[in-house]
Amino acid sequence: MAEPQQAFDELQEFVAAYDPISLLSQLTLTFLFVREEEYQGEASDVVTWQRWIEFLAAILLVRPYPSEQTKTVDGVALERVEKLLEQYFTAVSRQLVFEATRTPEVSGKDMVLAQAKIHSLYVRGDAYPHQFYAFAQELYGPHNAWFREHLGFTISEAVSLSKAIDRECGERFNRSLEQARTEAQRKADELIAGHQATEDQRSDLESRIGCALHFGQSESLLAFTAEELSAFSGVPMQTSECFLRRMSQEFGYRNPSFPASFINAAEAPWDYNTLNGRPIVRRNGKYWLFVGPLLRTAL
Repeated sequence: MAEPQQAFDELQEFVAAYDPISLLSQLTLTFLFVREEEYQGEASDVVTWQRWIEFLAAILLVRPYPSEQTKTVDGVALERVEKLLEQYFTAVSRQLVFEATRTPEVSGKDMVLAQAKIHSLYVRGDAYPHQFYAFAQELYGPHNAWFREHLGFTISEAVSLSKAIDRECGERFNRSLEQARTEAQRKADELIAGHQATEDQRSDLESRIGCALHFGQSESLLAFTAEELSAFSGVPMQTSECFLRRMSQEFGYRNPSFPASFINAAEAPWDYNTLNGRPIVRRNGKYWLFVGPLLRTAL
């Protein structure tokens, strides 16, 4: 069984070979997009992946963007990342329990603290999603003048922009999925008509082609510019730019108040995550929101 430091080092070494935006985009598209009517409880895979991607993005963001050529992200790479993340979080959980019970006279307080830390690895947020917006508006609404002067937007505009990003990402996902299915059927028809495949192979063929088309464009599918945000939100361009300036970060950013974040493997899951204050990732004039719920809590 891997120790936390060993598992942490293996994870960091593996992901360092891939473009972080491409890797995070494919993980987000694969694991965090679900049907709107599906209920996601605390034990669901989506909640687990939200925590994992949040953590992975954090350790990638403290590094400068890679300057050398990176490997192509594919299904095999995603499976390996999943195994390494599971290995790391399992190692951390085991060590917590071991530390709390290594002496015969373990106190109830130590056990409660260990259980609380394990619980915090997977349970996210302090309220239901819709409550964060209402809470933010009630808290900051009376200070619109200060917001406008110091940040360039009001809390109501921030909420409108946040909702627009969430809505746009969902619509893009659905359009891409439908287009990929249509194109996969067309390509399968061509291959079968050209005797390069048989009708018995159609289902598998359409599935593989559709997945390649849909997930192959994950990076561009999740990206947006300030101009695009203004267009699909209906919020003025200058306001959209101010919002993105406050809520985004570049690769290589580390909060100066927490210089030792993501160094100690045993404590890394509870280190200060800059995504909690700046959940949008910025690079070359484009923006990505990899963990949607963080935008609500950041407000």
